[in-house]
Amino acid sequence: MAVTQSTRPASGTRDFLADDIRRREHVIGIVRDVYERYGFEPLETPAFENIETLLGKYGEEGNKLIFKILKRGEHEHTGEADLALRYDLTVPLARVVAQYQNELPRFFKRYQIQPVWRADRPARGRFREFYQCDVDVIGTTAPTVEAEILGAVSDVLLRLGFEDFSVRLNHRLVLSGLLNAAGVWTSQQNDALVARNPGTHGVRKRRPKELEACRRRHGGNTATDELRVYAVGADLVQFVDGDQRLGLRD
Repeated sequence: MAVTQSTRPASGTRDFLADDIRRREHVIGIVRDVYERYGFEPLETPAFENIETLLGKYGEEGNKLIFKILKRGEHEHTGEADLALRYDLTVPLARVVAQYQNELPRFFKRYQIQPVWRADRPARGRFREFYQCDVDVIGTTAPTVEAEILGAVSDVLLRLGFEDFSVRLNHRLVLSGLLNAAGVWTSQQNDALVARNPGTHGVRKRRPKELEACRRRHGGNTATDELRVYAVGADLVQFVDGDQRLGLRD
């Protein structure tokens, strides 16, 4: 009896037919036009990187979500991986800057629009293959650069027809300041950031009891009881509750 082969795409991936592709290309075209008007240069990197380039850059949880590529040919029997599909566009950017530091301008503005892959559990709105659009500036920490990026993002949304939107500015130093005010020592802040609520997916909830345990070990103050930080990775703060107790909000 013949076995019927499924024609569905692999779990967590999608087929894009002509109309979908045209809509996507229309959006990408607008993004490119706006970013280049702001002086950002395009960048593309390979779909896969040397595995050592990616491992250890996203924490223990991130390492588990990297699609590894096994060695091929005469080394196939080892079962070891030497390559991996890119997980995001940030680490490849860092590699490019290190590789071409003598060729790139000191003030490097780039945008990158390419697919990334994550070995995540597929769910509604969560895919294993999807596009990311990054815009970054290398070579300065001037706040005017942040304002320029916010202006470019706003212009993109306006060009796409959105009018009622908010752009949230997130900064690692803001999170570090909150943790300092809560009595979490600098040496322990990475532990606080990776404290995870297993009931959340994608967005990690930094639980007060774990911050409090850290505070007790190092003599912090009781403000930790009021601090709840929601973040994706270590660099993106989505919501902070406790800022009123810390005097950061009226």
